[in-house]
Amino acid sequence: MFQFLHESNDRRVYQAEYCDERYLITYNSKTDEIEHVAPMLGTDAIVHLFKNYIHENR
Repeated sequence: MFQFLHESNDRRVYQAEYCDERYLITYNSKTDEIEHVAPMLGTDAIVHLFKNYIHENR
């Protein structure tokens, strides 16, 4: 149901699958909060991961 994809700066990105739909979840382990949930539609997953990468490397 959940698959770990990426971690950087206390943020972990997971893929979740529920009822044949897939989502990306960004979880902040330092604050114990889910920061973002995005449905995965085609290239949306890559765009989400890239935006996280750019934000974390500014």
